[in-house]
This record gives sequence, C-alpha cells and structure tokens, in this order.
Amino acid sequence: MPASFDDALAGILGDQAEQVGSVLLCAGCADDHVHVVARLAATTSLAELVQRLKGGSAHDINHRRMPPLRLAWQAGHWAESLSPADLQPVLHYVRAQREHHDDSHPFEPWQLARPSTAQTHASAGSPPSGGLRRG
Repeated sequence: MPASFDDALAGILGDQAEQVGSVLLCAGCADDHVHVVARLAATTSLAELVQRLKGGSAHDINHRRMPPLRLAWQAGHWAESLSPADLQPVLHYVRAQREHHDDSHPFEPWQLARPSTAQTHASAGSPPSGGLRRG
C-alpha cells in the first residue's frame, strides 16, 4: 500500500470497527501489512472484529477501486491484549510503522528467525505482523 493511502485506510478501518460497536484507536501501515489498536466492544468477539476489519475494508476498497489494484488481506491474524499502562507506547509504535519498516531500520527479531520458523508462520497464514497482499 502506498503511504498516500494510509489515512483513507485508517478511516475505512475505523468505520468497520464502529459497525460492530468497537473503536479503532490507531492504525499503522507499512507497505505490506497493517497494525491496528482497537477497543473491542464487550458484545463483539475478536473473530467478528477481525472479519469486519478485513472483509469489510477489502469490500469497500475494491468496490470503490481505491487504490486501482485489488486488495486481498492475507489469511490469519495476530492479536494481543494490553494493559492501560502499555497503551501509549503501543500507540506510538503502531503510528510509526512506515518508519519501523523503511530501509534505514534494522530487521525486527521475527524477520531474522530461522527459515523453518518463518516458513511455519507463512504456512500457518498468520505472520506476526498480520499482512495484506495485493491480488
């Protein structure tokens, strides 16, 4: 995804989260994946939120043909809960995804994993970063 699409994608993800009573606190994009921080509604399962974020956003983006390539999310996801004390540092990290993943920064630990570990993540369809692909 081009950086010029980040704000539009965050808006779409926020709208999708609201449709299941949840709140998108932050979305951070890299070229090939997106991190989100969301407050899950008490009546919404994590699976329902993820389905809405991925399925609803892909449908909306592809229906409006923005960007011109078809968007298809990668299978799987990774989720973790966090304490209120961790919220601000995590929001800062997520907002800086483009910086974390540009060529001037070192690889993240999971990217340096042995090939068999990386292949396991890829074959399970749930890389630590929860990616997207253009199809």
